[in-house]
Amino acid sequence: LVSAKSHGNGLMCFRLEAKPDIFEQGVTATGSLLNRARRSSWSPWGTPTSAMSPEHPPNDGPDSDKQVDASSLPKEREIWINLGHLVRASFIPILFLMLFFWDSAFIHRRASYDFPLLHCMDPDSAHCFYLEQDYNMFVWRPYQRLDCHSMRDQTVEDEYRFFFSPPPNAHFYKCYMSVFTFSGLVGALGDVMALTALCALVIIRA
Repeated sequence: LVSAKSHGNGLMCFRLEAKPDIFEQGVTATGSLLNRARRSSWSPWGTPTSAMSPEHPPNDGPDSDKQVDASSLPKEREIWINLGHLVRASFIPILFLMLFFWDSAFIHRRASYDFPLLHCMDPDSAHCFYLEQDYNMFVWRPYQRLDCHSMRDQTVEDEYRFFFSPPPNAHFYKCYMSVFTFSGLVGALGDVMALTALCALVIIRA
């Protein structure tokens, strides 16, 4: 980064120093070899190069080397960013990344219309609730607690019956599980960093 300059109209300009990549270096080296071949008198057909193309005489002056070397000098590239557009376009991705990080590293939520048997069989790590009406994203309805402890205790005490069954009036289930571990936290941070870089690239290019 060479310099960054902010303008009054909400624009910011970043000037980057970009060195030539491998492809540009290869093109420069190829051009240098061709220039040296034109200055020489050797030709694979046994004819001097200058005789084959008299309208393009070889350039033996120092300017040709300067032109070749100039292509290897660092270049400056400008990147213009509209800060207002960046803030507005980043709101939804940032909200999604925050929810994703919380769900992956701390408390995982599982929602389903099916009875959460696996989560209910481990009530010490999962807390499940159910709705007596159909789920609607835009309507807040009170949830009832699913008594998984009682189902487990009755199943353990009885030798012939299985008490894990959905309530007769349940329509929708939600379970919350604590998934906080150090390895899970590191993995969630890596996923969030990768998704943040991808979102930033898409927003800047848009």
